[in-house]
Amino acid sequence: MIELKNVSISFDDKMIINNLSLSLPDTGLVTFSGASGSGKTTLLRALLGLKKFVGEINSNRSLTFSAVFQESNLLPWLTAAENVAAVCEINAENIEKAKNLLSQVGFDEGDFDKLPNELSVGMARRVAAARAVMIDADVLVLDEPFAGLDEDNLSAVADLLLSKRSEKLIILVTHIGDFSPDFDYKIGNND
Repeated sequence: MIELKNVSISFDDKMIINNLSLSLPDTGLVTFSGASGSGKTTLLRALLGLKKFVGEINSNRSLTFSAVFQESNLLPWLTAAENVAAVCEINAENIEKAKNLLSQVGFDEGDFDKLPNELSVGMARRVAAARAVMIDADVLVLDEPFAGLDEDNLSAVADLLLSKRSEKLIILVTHIGDFSPDFDYKIGNND
């Protein structure tokens, strides 16, 4: 379980999140919803240790995290398969695992060796999704992972990312409302 106790985050002098206390379960799908600019991404970054905050974020055990950010953040000199494998070690075994994951999100054999500048926005998003599940982390943090995807690819990516919700905690920020979260927390107006 992840416990947030009196967490506050501000930019310059503007309070974005004020005194938030919240318990997140060990497994399941948790969604954070709210208006643009309400602090959803900021809260995810604090959970990942990428944003300073006041208060406490604790867990009852040591956790590993993996994430899909709003930007795909692919390494331009690596192929699609290598970008997925790069979170481990780029070797033959991990390249095969990466290709399998990419196949699950609609990549064809000819797409595995494409460089990021040869990928569409939607393809880059699918590479980022496959990369996030390459490591079997305890917590999967997803910040708008479906942006830029058409309906078929969205379904494939959602299947890949959300399939392990009974085994791990998945924290999702999305404007697509067809998911059935185990817990939804509205960000904003939490003063």
